[in-house]
This record gives sequence, C-alpha cells and structure tokens, in this order.
Amino acid sequence: MTIDQVAAAAGVSKPTIYKRYSGKRELVWAMIDRLRPPLPDRFSGPAAQDLVALIEIQRQWVDVHGLRIVAAVLLEQHDHPELMQQFQERVVQPTRVTFRNVLKAGVERGELAPEADSPELVDALIGAYWAREWATETFTADWSERLVRAVLMTARRGTTSPSAPSP
Repeated sequence: MTIDQVAAAAGVSKPTIYKRYSGKRELVWAMIDRLRPPLPDRFSGPAAQDLVALIEIQRQWVDVHGLRIVAAVLLEQHDHPELMQQFQERVVQPTRVTFRNVLKAGVERGELAPEADSPELVDALIGAYWAREWATETFTADWSERLVRAVLMTARRGTTSPSAPSP
C-alpha cells in the first residue's frame, strides 16, 4: 500500500492525503481505528445459528473493507508492530471474544460439551474462514452452515474427547 495508491483509490491527490495524515503509518492507524467489526452484543441461540451469523458478519466485513487493510497490517508488522497491536485490539480480539461468548452460551444451555468453550474451537471457526478466503476456492451459499456443522460435530455434548488412534 502506498500513499499514491490510497489517493488514486480515494479519487484525491496525494497532497490531499498528506493534509490529513502525516504518512502511511498514521493513515493505516486511522483506518484500523475505524475497522471495528459490527458485532452484536447479544445472541438468541442456538449456538450453531449464532456462529453462522458471526461468520457471515466476518465475510461481509471483509467484503466491505477488503483484504488490503489486513495485508497492509501484516506487511508492516515488523517495521510498525504498533499497527498490528492496534489491529488485534480493534478487530481480532473483539471478534474472538464474541465467538467465545457464543460458545460459552451454548455450553451453559447444554447444547455443547463443557470443553467446547475453548480458544481452539474459536481458532477453528475463524481460521477456517481465512483459509478459505485466501484459497482459490470460492464460498458457496451454504459454506458457513457447513463449516459450523463440521466444527461443532466435535463440540456437541459428549463428543469432544479425542479418541486414541487405532493400533
């Protein structure tokens, strides 16, 4: 990402960008600050339905903001680790907390095994989205539902214990 690219995408001149931002770091900082995902405060359940809704929110968020801001933060993380920290605080952590809250509610309602309230399950749900987004495969209309069903098969009551491999 360059200031020239940002100016061209915004349909303004490079000096116009510099009137508002001193440089790329400040511009990216401002972009991250506005990137808070539109996460609901409450969900009505069941957990599978709420998780599908969260994945769809994530998909829509990326459709609106694109992968460029994520790529810019990743590319700049070594030179400007504070940008990654802000991105984690504004985007990543709130999303993870919301996914975890949905899983906790599912455990409390008895829909999911107690172990389903885990960071690893959050990783599986969120990570699967990003793996698909970066892959060459496209999203089908029912992809979110199929993902949640597949991941929750191991999180349903009584099915979360990993089985020992057969000899």
